[in-house]
Amino acid sequence: MVQQISDAELEIMKIVWGNPEEVTLFPYIMDGLAAKGKPCQKNTLIV
Repeated sequence: MVQQISDAELEIMKIVWGNPEEVTLFPYIMDGLAAKGKPCQKNTLIV
């Protein structure tokens, strides 16, 4: 069975995959979401 990811998770993964650096840090993801007009709270990403 293939598990689907949510639209929000896909947006985050697109940011991670588009990062030219070897490691994607939390601020990079937060900035990327804000730039797309989809800001979120810290607790949304930290699980």
